[in-house]
Amino acid sequence: MDNGKIWLNRNAAIDTTTQAPRFTDVNTSSPDRHYAWFYRETSGSPTSTAEFNFGQRPYNFTPPAGFKPLSTNNFPTQRTPHVISPKRHFGTLLYTGDGSSNNRVTGLQFKPDLVWIKSRTTTDNHILQDSVRGNFILYPNLANADGATGGGWVKSFNDDGFTTDVNGPINTNGQTHVAWCWKAGGGGGATNNDGSITSTVSANQEAGFSIVTYSGNGSGSGQTVGHGLGKAPKVIFLKKRNAATNWYVYHGAAGDGAFEGLNTTTAYGSGNAPFNTTAPSSTVVTLGNTDGNQSGINFVLYCWAEIPGYSSFGKYKGNGGSVGSYVHLGFKPAWLLIKRIDDSKSWFLWDNERDPYNVAANDIYPNQTHPENQFANNEVDLLANGFKLRNSNTTINASGGTYVYMAFAGESGQTPYDTFPNAR
Repeated sequence: MDNGKIWLNRNAAIDTTTQAPRFTDVNTSSPDRHYAWFYRETSGSPTSTAEFNFGQRPYNFTPPAGFKPLSTNNFPTQRTPHVISPKRHFGTLLYTGDGSSNNRVTGLQFKPDLVWIKSRTTTDNHILQDSVRGNFILYPNLANADGATGGGWVKSFNDDGFTTDVNGPINTNGQTHVAWCWKAGGGGGATNNDGSITSTVSANQEAGFSIVTYSGNGSGSGQTVGHGLGKAPKVIFLKKRNAATNWYVYHGAAGDGAFEGLNTTTAYGSGNAPFNTTAPSSTVVTLGNTDGNQSGINFVLYCWAEIPGYSSFGKYKGNGGSVGSYVHLGFKPAWLLIKRIDDSKSWFLWDNERDPYNVAANDIYPNQTHPENQFANNEVDLLANGFKLRNSNTTINASGGTYVYMAFAGESGQTPYDTFPNAR
């Protein structure tokens, strides 16, 4: 139907003898003849009709050149790339703390391996826990080393969410919280020897996410660690676990180097600091100086590879207008993180649960403890196939400013019929 024409054929043979292809020699007594609609014999009686069988039957002939049989095996989503169900790999949960030692938070379609929690109403720290490090917490907004939680702030990862303990800022009685959750490979990870440094990896190749831990060997730049994704990660969060130093964020769309911190506002740096100028490969991340490979220091990496229809990690230019730039993702975003790379600005984060309708204005700042929507005029529309900036604030839309983003889907933009999901 792409070119507005249709050909009718019998047993895969197209009649090309006339401008309007037609059937000939129709035998209505044969139960094996299958046609697309009722047919009238042009050479016989005007009332002659063919008999049709609309039962299930495979297409047994070779299609004409340039055509394929109508089959689910030939739907775009059954070919490369295979489209995953986003809600089985990423989800946002909203909940209210009850101050108990057993607050069960539910609503996911998977068992999470990484949970990032922030109070929506108070100036509490962000909290990260994962299934590989276990009962240790990290703070995205702080340079602190990871700390043991005793029984665990997130005390268990469950098939549909997680359970919190009474400890810490993730279950204060009466406070509302948001939890962003990702699925890795499950459990405590497995040994990976792909790199020159042995790592422990929990990888979800289908969704392009892995949790990696390793100990630095101090052998200088160029050492490698395996990440388990099977394709090159485009975004990496790096943190020293037993030393109080900044976070580092590698973003492939920004080029070599890294941001010095989810916990800072610095512009993107050049050079090979924690990451070598050699880009990550399908098997390993190449490390740089002691910020990525220091003897006696334990590290954690959170690695994301881009999966069409599920995740997108790119960059855009601001236009400085009150109606800002549009960024095409190819899916309906559920989570969006933005950072300006050519100036010192905060990180900004939105999701579709705290803002179920446009405009999305309840931004949260990963580098700060502010509650949501602390400052006005950082607004975006989360659309059926991307996002659009809705003001001229220089933090997200300065004229000529360069920004990188991370986005995960709530609904895939690739369906069996190449249609897009409904807008909000």
